[in-house]
Amino acid sequence: MSRGVLWLLLTAIAAGAGSAGPSGAAPPSVRAPAAQPVDPMSLRLPDMNFRQARLADILDWIRDRSAAADPVGVGANLIFKDDGRVGGISLTIRLKQPTVGEALALLSSVAPLYIRRDPRAIVIERSASPVPAR
Repeated sequence: MSRGVLWLLLTAIAAGAGSAGPSGAAPPSVRAPAAQPVDPMSLRLPDMNFRQARLADILDWIRDRSAAADPVGVGANLIFKDDGRVGGISLTIRLKQPTVGEALALLSSVAPLYIRRDPRAIVIERSASPVPAR
């Protein structure tokens, strides 16, 4: 093979490197792996500091802060079925970086709440049984 032919061959290979695959198609783009969904109950929240806050407002805060803590950005989908008596309960809470599950468990221990997991959301409603006195 002469030097001229070899030079042309190498130039053609170098010019096409990275621009097309063996079939002539462009190479697939490299994508970062998508973040895996996280269990919303395990999302870590910032410190909770509420003084005489309505329960409905605390649940809104948990929903909003869980979305900020979720790598995917979804957070905890909360459905609050308020019968008009529970959402207005005033609570004072101070917690250091609880998870969503810990915060909801604490709320259900001081307010008459029933919390259940639905495939797409956490459903919170008034409990039929009263909270035991401590």
